[in-house]
Amino acid sequence: MKPKTLAILGLLSIFGFLSAEADTYEQASKEAVALADDSGISKAALVFDLTSLRSGGNRHIEEAILDWWVSGIAPESSPVFSAYPILASWTKSTVQNGASLAVGEASVAQYQVNNLIPDKGNGRLVRLDVTSLVREWADGSKSNYGIVIIATAGVSANDLDSQLGKAHLTIRYGFRDN
Repeated sequence: MKPKTLAILGLLSIFGFLSAEADTYEQASKEAVALADDSGISKAALVFDLTSLRSGGNRHIEEAILDWWVSGIAPESSPVFSAYPILASWTKSTVQNGASLAVGEASVAQYQVNNLIPDKGNGRLVRLDVTSLVREWADGSKSNYGIVIIATAGVSANDLDSQLGKAHLTIRYGFRDN
């Protein structure tokens, strides 16, 4: 799926003319949710097709943010989210049948659960900063097999599953002289 170009901005600075662009990938090309295990942890796997990721022209990925509204998160709860790169190919059915995904050892995302956005019922906006991982996909140092999101107790697999198709990835570019 081709990204939707959000904006092209021009900024005048003392160093000359700078510009920024942003693309939004509005739907994952592949997604799946694994049922919560006995520990209460829910896992979701998703891949965004970034084959059309723009490059060249001194373009640099400044920020890559994964956002989605997750229903079922009560305003008073404090779930913890982490994101790990998936290291090998997978299918939706293998994840849903409980097969383990090959994932990196360290979380690649800073996260926040936004309390400031008015409730749309019972839910909250989850935002993960996955800039470092998207940069590695873009420069070819890692292959894009996707991301697995792990949510602690307080977020059910059913809640993740019902909203995962609404997750979107926004990549913001800047331009540098070097």
